[in-house]
Amino acid sequence: MKTEYTISIGRANFIALLLILPIGVILLAPLLLVHGISIINLQELSASSVVFGALKFAIAVSLGVFAHELLHALGWVFFTKNFWRSIRFGIKWEYLTPYCHCKEPLKRIPFLIGAVLPLLVLGLLPAAYAILKGSFLIWFFGFFFTIAAGGDIIAIWMLRKVKKGQLIQDHPTELGFIILDKSN
Repeated sequence: MKTEYTISIGRANFIALLLILPIGVILLAPLLLVHGISIINLQELSASSVVFGALKFAIAVSLGVFAHELLHALGWVFFTKNFWRSIRFGIKWEYLTPYCHCKEPLKRIPFLIGAVLPLLVLGLLPAAYAILKGSFLIWFFGFFFTIAAGGDIIAIWMLRKVKKGQLIQDHPTELGFIILDKSN
């Protein structure tokens, strides 16, 4: 028996937009509590530093988008029988959304590992490091990639419906998955 748990990419992008404010507050509050508002010092920015900073950020985002999808793959590939042949990368051009798709069914924990890795590695860990070290730019990078993992957050939330022992097939066209096995 198959049960689909999906959400369209357009709807997921809309929900991710709604998450910007709450995630921003949750991640920014500790930074400001530890380091104060002076950590966001915009008066020291010159025109050349803004241009250089924007260029560095554009490069970081480009590399981060690639790393995001690669982290999904690394989270899944070692749990598959066919390793890299089980992983497909692409772009949903309609939404300008890159994706990584695992073609093999996985159990809940391996699926969760692949889903959560980009959020942790590119989003939450850099934000936490920035809070400890007092770096607004690193914090912003972590915040940006936490928001970029909005679809992953939605998929992780949907995983709560999966029971132990059930096999999960990453959905080939939508954000979400198909439960293949109703055992246990």
